[in-house]
Amino acid sequence: MKFKTLLLALSAACLIPAISQAKPDGQGPGRKGPNPGQMFKKFDTDKSGSISKTEAADANRLLKHFDNIDADSDGEITKQEFGKHHKAMAEKKKGARDEHLKELDADGSGTISFEEAENGDAKRMVDNFDKLDADGDGEISTEELKAVGDKMRDRKKGKRSESEDA
Repeated sequence: MKFKTLLLALSAACLIPAISQAKPDGQGPGRKGPNPGQMFKKFDTDKSGSISKTEAADANRLLKHFDNIDADSDGEITKQEFGKHHKAMAEKKKGARDEHLKELDADGSGTISFEEAENGDAKRMVDNFDKLDADGDGEISTEELKAVGDKMRDRKKGKRSESEDA
């Protein structure tokens, strides 16, 4: 359990530089674009509450994966199917990220040293190592990564509520 917490927090910590540059409108280096709900609305051009193959034709990537997303094979992608697919893709990415973090901890200590980060080609972690290593002991611990993850979530929530107020 501790290792999973370490991996999750480490994943979050690696994203700090990008998130700190995020813009409230969903653009910029810290954000990759609109959220799934916004994307669904964009593709549902006839506002029917589902996306047809005709509507998906305007987005080549969506059309390419249409049959995989359309779980019930009725020729329409519902908001639920779209969201479920997006969540599955996010989990797949998270699994790959967790595996990378597990590989970084070469000695299995549950902490990441500067050398492990450097040898593991974790450039963002190396670049921000001193910030992540809050106690300065030369190791990034579970607690340090959790604190960074919590701080990022708080910052993200603050930015989200600012953009909602605008």
